[in-house]
Amino acid sequence: MKRTIILALALCLPLMAKAQGPTLVTLGGNLGTSNLPARGEEDGGFFGYLEITYTDGMGFDATTLGLLEQKELTVPFGPPGQETNRAMTGPRLADVMAQAGATGKTAVPIALDGYRAEINWEQIERFDPILATHADQKPLALGGFGPAVVIFPVVEDPALAEELGNLQVWAVTYIGIE
Repeated sequence: MKRTIILALALCLPLMAKAQGPTLVTLGGNLGTSNLPARGEEDGGFFGYLEITYTDGMGFDATTLGLLEQKELTVPFGPPGQETNRAMTGPRLADVMAQAGATGKTAVPIALDGYRAEINWEQIERFDPILATHADQKPLALGGFGPAVVIFPVVEDPALAEELGNLQVWAVTYIGIE
């Protein structure tokens, strides 16, 4: 019995791991947990430039994102007019939110250039977008489309495809939870 308990704990430890490497994506806002200090209006830095503040913040590094179940979506990806089908891989956005104890029902991913989108919970449940960290099994590079990209599955309806396309955010570094 004791060996079974030790084995079960050993198998669960990776799921309880805290961020050890550089934070790739921060969630902030209505969270049930926090592993980062609060950010105020006068804190400066890149988040200060983007006017991001939060009381509760959860940082995710490559390891913590990689420990979540990974999902692959093959989608046309790249600059407008130059898209190619790419296998995008990463955790489900809903799982990342759950890992941070999100109590809000809207995710607001913000890109490095300040572009943002509001994704409500109904869209997350219906379309099951991912927070892709890899394209064709290679990490998304900072300065390219990385460190992460919100990706929705391909849909056939042109109007819906355009709507979801506007919610796909490249170079995501922060996701506000409202």
